[in-house]
Amino acid sequence: MQSTASSETAVNAAELTADEILILRDTDEVASAVAHLAAARLYALMTSDAEEPGVDFGWFDRLGEFANMPDAPEEQKARHQQVQQRIFRLAAYVRGRDLQSTETLYRHDGGRDWPNETEPYRQALEVFRLTALSVASGMETRRAALADIERQEIAKKQAKPLKLEDSIFEPEDKMGDLLPHAVQADQDAAKARRKAEQETEAETPAAMSVGEPPAGHQKAKTQRKTQKPKKSN
Repeated sequence: MQSTASSETAVNAAELTADEILILRDTDEVASAVAHLAAARLYALMTSDAEEPGVDFGWFDRLGEFANMPDAPEEQKARHQQVQQRIFRLAAYVRGRDLQSTETLYRHDGGRDWPNETEPYRQALEVFRLTALSVASGMETRRAALADIERQEIAKKQAKPLKLEDSIFEPEDKMGDLLPHAVQADQDAAKARRKAEQETEAETPAAMSVGEPPAGHQKAKTQRKTQKPKKSN
């Protein structure tokens, strides 16, 4: 049974990896195809003496419904489609219920006497159920893993700083490149301020200690002490 997803995958196969091609297919379609091949192969090995038994629909045709294929190509094609749809429904039933009982699958397919069925058929149906479950589970696990990888890649891209050239902002030149004369004027003004401050500091007298008289007063006091009084005649 060909799904829409399978048709789209076939068109875009050249752009996808093998994993992506597989997980984009319908799960029941893939599970039914692989499970049918496994069951048919086992059935043929258990019932045929041929060294390389082929794969056909006889493994589940316990009532002989598909024993005699019509000769007309169109009728053969229609019969094959009926068989494929039946196998597809069996796989969907197994996966949808996570089926753990092969006898339940047998009864779902219309069987009524499981204990008395032939051993090759019982074994083939068991392989079909187990294979369908395994393939479906594997596809879901792989889908989840690839989705997780994709989420991690998106998170990395979002966390990475955006380059200026990739942003909506245009790169701007530095102010010094745009107004070199203004920058030079600021530098000259700063030099002038520093020079004025230095000159002011040089002209300011040193501070006197507490209790020390001014220099002029100290000199006058010393001169009075050294002068002797004149004698009177």
